[in-house]
Amino acid sequence: MKRSDFSIYLNERNSLQLDLQISILRSQFLDQEELERAAEMDSAKDFATMQ
Repeated sequence: MKRSDFSIYLNERNSLQLDLQISILRSQFLDQEELERAAEMDSAKDFATMQ
């Protein structure tokens, strides 16, 4: 393996790892948003039943 081939391999590997980390972070962020939205819905329902 030539040195340039190896550096290309490392670059591709790093970019794949970054893509994976980004998608994990994005899914965690979306899960957090959904949890907050669900909590707001629950509190709105609780408020409606108290009226």
